[in-house]
Amino acid sequence: MHPALRRYTPRLSYFLLQEKATPTDYSQQHPDNLVGHLIALEFCQTPDEMRERIQRLHQQLDTSRYQAIRRSFAIWLSRLLRVRFKQDSIPEYQELNEVNAMLAERMTNWAQQWEERGIEKGIEKGIEIGKQRGEKTGIKKGARQEAARVLGKQIRLKYGALPDWAEQKIQAADTRQLEHWAEQIFTAESVETLLQ
Repeated sequence: MHPALRRYTPRLSYFLLQEKATPTDYSQQHPDNLVGHLIALEFCQTPDEMRERIQRLHQQLDTSRYQAIRRSFAIWLSRLLRVRFKQDSIPEYQELNEVNAMLAERMTNWAQQWEERGIEKGIEKGIEIGKQRGEKTGIKKGARQEAARVLGKQIRLKYGALPDWAEQKIQAADTRQLEHWAEQIFTAESVETLLQ
């Protein structure tokens, strides 16, 4: 940089915080750090947990000098809740206690919706697992049937008509046994020797 421009270079200090690496109890360890409260609100998993954090934050900011910050938090929370609960129309609140009251009203409804979604997802997962198991079973059954059909055809071509007892033995055998007989047909002298 040219020496004449150095005095125009900004000299800023900042604090870089990696949100995902922040401990979950950071806002409790540092109750005066409002960014910690903000991060804790983002990580809330349930409306109960969010209400508890909002109450703590409200107590922390319960003086007139924090009115603008309380309003900013309330607006930010309204927007966060709109993202999380897209199906609900959530107005833009101006105070933290309004957000808290709204959460108290809607918690039961949200809990029911989450339970219904959980049940739906469980049913979908069960259907998918059932399909996969059915496909595997069908593939195995089809492979066994095809091995039995091919072996029967090989026996008829080499030895002539397939006796009933041999047909029954082939139908009762598993895939591995059928494959073994299909390999042995080239050296077996008769159907009886093959299927013994």
